[in-house]
Amino acid sequence: MSLLWWLPTALIVALIAVGAGGAFFRVLEPGAGFRLFFLAILIALTSALVMSGAAALASARGFTWRGSAVKGAAFPVLVMVLLLIMSLAGGSHPIHDVTTDPELDFSTSIETYRPIGAEEREAVLVQQRELYPDVEALQVPLPPNRALPIAVAIARETPGWKVTSSNPVSRRIEVAAESQVFHFVDDVVIVIDPVKGGSLVQMRSRSRIGESDLGANADRIRTFFAALGAEAR
Repeated sequence: MSLLWWLPTALIVALIAVGAGGAFFRVLEPGAGFRLFFLAILIALTSALVMSGAAALASARGFTWRGSAVKGAAFPVLVMVLLLIMSLAGGSHPIHDVTTDPELDFSTSIETYRPIGAEEREAVLVQQRELYPDVEALQVPLPPNRALPIAVAIARETPGWKVTSSNPVSRRIEVAAESQVFHFVDDVVIVIDPVKGGSLVQMRSRSRIGESDLGANADRIRTFFAALGAEAR
């Protein structure tokens, strides 16, 4: 009977290993791997609540299985605490599309990312202005013909990024950015325009699937602009 208290932990570990591991080693599609991972989180949440309640009840009534309930609840609770910390660190905002220019769009095939309606787009822009007011276009003291190759080089050297298009005429770079564990792909577009005293760099980063990116798209823009700003001094 005591083994039953450990069943949720075994199931959670198995689902996380198969889901995350399968996606990481490309045995499973990103969506399939994440669904298994998400199922593990749901089981962890349910188990943490049920077993913690059972442990509290056993303590109040003096039941002998209190210790088993506490041990059984330990791992599910730990998983939920770690998830909460990650969520707070990254931001659990329901936003998946961040841009420095609302007019900036992708020229890649519409099939590479989900269509978006005007109302949804405006809602996302409102959220972005509230959540990421610091995400703005970057001005560098270099003309576009010098800033562009630096930007391309940084994009190519960034882990998980694949430059899919680089146009010296339109001064436009397009990138497929892949997450490290599940290999989800985000679409990125960078445009460099001439301005007085140098260049103005605009950027958009958008998740192909999902509603919340845990701050990944905003962080991607910040990180790229920090690297480009340092190189373009």
